[in-house]
Amino acid sequence: MDLIKEVKSTLNKIQPHFKNINDIENLINEKDLYFRTKVITNIYVTPTGKLRYKGNQRSKPIYLKKYQLEFSKSKNLMKFIQKGHLDDFIIDKTERLKERNLEKIFPILEDYEEPKRNFTNNRLDYILTTFPSEFISKLTLEGEYIKEIDLVNSQLCILFNFLDQLKAKSGNLLQLSNASLIFNLYSQGKLNTYLCSDFWVNYDAKDVQLFKKHVYNGLIYDELVKVSMKKNANPLSRDKVKEMVFSLIFCKYNSHKLKQQNLISVEFPNVLKLFKSLKQSFEKSISAGVLEPIKSSKAQQSEGKWDMDYLYGNNYLPILLQRMESEVFIDHLLPLLYKESLCCLPKHDSILTNESNLKAVKDLMEVELNKFLGANFKLKIK
Repeated sequence: MDLIKEVKSTLNKIQPHFKNINDIENLINEKDLYFRTKVITNIYVTPTGKLRYKGNQRSKPIYLKKYQLEFSKSKNLMKFIQKGHLDDFIIDKTERLKERNLEKIFPILEDYEEPKRNFTNNRLDYILTTFPSEFISKLTLEGEYIKEIDLVNSQLCILFNFLDQLKAKSGNLLQLSNASLIFNLYSQGKLNTYLCSDFWVNYDAKDVQLFKKHVYNGLIYDELVKVSMKKNANPLSRDKVKEMVFSLIFCKYNSHKLKQQNLISVEFPNVLKLFKSLKQSFEKSISAGVLEPIKSSKAQQSEGKWDMDYLYGNNYLPILLQRMESEVFIDHLLPLLYKESLCCLPKHDSILTNESNLKAVKDLMEVELNKFLGANFKLKIK
């Protein structure tokens, strides 16, 4: 089956509820408060009292030096913002955020780029994979509003299922091409040499098993927010909790973010150790020539700036999980959906469809994901 052809054919059935750039600008301006709030929630104070802004998970924090002296007199971030001290910065960042959204939405009115597989993570990249989620409701598929069926906490869910199966040396995830490589190395004793001696003891620790339970139930962010509300006078927002959890996967194990004390390091210390052990294992395996690094174009640009074994070792885990996710969703699930003539499109860890096809798509997803994940997953309709 030609998946690219099928995706292109389905894309032709997408109809936007806007006709030109002015319509898009009006839609974006209607959400001005949403974008402003998003900017404000990304302003924070470091443990040393420095005022910083971090636009998203992968962007570098910006030191707001211009406002630091005045903030030092206040030390209360929300009051500082409410008094208007950061208005010029917030307005500027809000407008830039709106511009980026415009750039992502507008191509749907034109001849957008051909869908293509990403050579690093094997995902299928096309116009809707970068389309802002907040504006999906402004599109229809075969004349009906689009629904998104999401594998909740996808990469964490895949990781813990993979580790469960690796420990048992049995399971369909281990048959995926990228997972089978790790499984074979582990079975041959070439990988577990580099896992810390108490890796599986650590994996069985109560805090890890509780964390895993919340992941499988699709509630990890909500449960961590509850813990934060009990433990802190100023509880973390769901977005901040999500960013903290994502850092487990995407941040380098020696990064400041993973070294500083936070909700996870205090309440789930063995989870932190688990991720560090995995990343160190990949690092040492790459250094020993046992494991071939996955050389993304971005990582290759860092040659000479980093210890490359350290960089590739840290990058290996998130890319491995994305590749496993792609193999399940793109290579296994999507052809089966198209074989059943179901109108749908992929979006990384979710499937987009319309109301008429929603039940059939969800039912098939549950059956097929069960083959890889057993009962250890949750689907959510957005």
